Amino acid sequence: MNEQDSDPSQSDLANDSTLAEPLPPYVTLLYWQIELHELLAGNRTAGIIHAMGSAADYVKTLFPRGAKKDVAKYFCLEALNGILIEESLVSFPAYALNHLLDLILEFKPRNGFPAVVTFLKLGGTAESDFVPIGAAVAFDLHEKTLATLGAYYDVPAIDQAEPAFLTYVEILKQQLHAGYRGYAAFELLKLEVLQPDSIEFKLFIDQHPESLNEILLNLSHYATAGYGHKDIRTLFYVCLESGKEVFKSLLDAIEALGGELEPVEQEDPRRVSETLEVPDLSLRLLGDTVISINLEQEQVKLVNSYRYQKDMQRDVTRLLFEASLSQPRRRELATALFAKSCINVPSIQLFAAEMEHNGARLITDSDNNTPYIKHKTGEISIELRSIQPIRWQTYLTYLNEVEEIPVEPSDIEETIKETVEAAGIAFSATG
Repeated sequence: MNEQDSDPSQSDLANDSTLAEPLPPYVTLLYWQIELHELLAGNRTAGIIHAMGSAADYVKTLFPRGAKKDVAKYFCLEALNGILIEESLVSFPAYALNHLLDLILEFKPRNGFPAVVTFLKLGGTAESDFVPIGAAVAFDLHEKTLATLGAYYDVPAIDQAEPAFLTYVEILKQQLHAGYRGYAAFELLKLEVLQPDSIEFKLFIDQHPESLNEILLNLSHYATAGYGHKDIRTLFYVCLESGKEVFKSLLDAIEALGGELEPVEQEDPRRVSETLEVPDLSLRLLGDTVISINLEQEQVKLVNSYRYQKDMQRDVTRLLFEASLSQPRRRELATALFAKSCINVPSIQLFAAEMEHNGARLITDSDNNTPYIKHKTGEISIELRSIQPIRWQTYLTYLNEVEEIPVEPSDIEETIKETVEAAGIAFSATG
């Protein structure tokens, strides 16, 4: 655990000739006791706003320049340590608790860690939508409390039997079953207490796939400093192995932080055939962090299948519920989605199922085999002349096999012929 309290040595003070003069108030303990109590009483709001930052930023503006700065900081930390011993964090209102957390995060006083631990063990809670003084954006003050403890352990403890470290681990494990499970899981991964390929972690994400948003976000921030790349790569494989719902949650988490999963371009053309057999993917995250993902051929198929299903869900939702779409644009999107689904029968089944999941139906007019989408907002037609003949044939096969509507081969050939002619007329008209 890091302690940054700095006690100026007596020799340093003796060698500073300027301290032979009467001490200015900001290098006395009494000054900082008064100043910090005023701060926590809410009487330094103007100073905090003027500093355009936190309580810690304001306090740093009070430190003098030159040799007296270290002396002033020492007495400030002594006053802060005194407050943390004498008063429980539970007794402070939200704005004062936020100030104390800022000071603890900045200076890491020796009594900061035990004060926050006591706060949590006493059942202390903080606002999840706290708006600090002079700000317009709310944040989770309780998660900041947990992060303040985490600041004392940026990396795994050298001695993992250290009582303070074990206490922090115990608190994190409790949070796995509370409302901050994503943050807690990330911290346990960071501290190497929990392994991403362990049975415990696999069970955790199976039960709480929504926590992947915060886990990946924090791992991505951690990776910008060069750490956690291996954990992210392992997390990808574990989520893929865990099945469709978990992996789709991971894809959602990648999308939420602005990341991308994309094929790696091969520089050597001679490797093209190799790439087709076992493609490599790159996972792009925050700060231009790139994680290479090597997959077996079956894994590639699985990834593509899951991504296809996720994209289909997103596109169907947009088609049916995006109010800004004009009717021509909605018809164009419906046609594109229909054509995309007609790559094979299972894809059409997925498209139809996704429609029903959203309260719509893919219907075929029995008189002329014309598909359209029926929704509570109305009908959305599909432009057949934009559908490739081979894909239209796949749809007719779907009708025959899945809907059990008999379609004679001659009818298929005639329909394909008519579709080709219609497409030719359309292309000649636009060309």
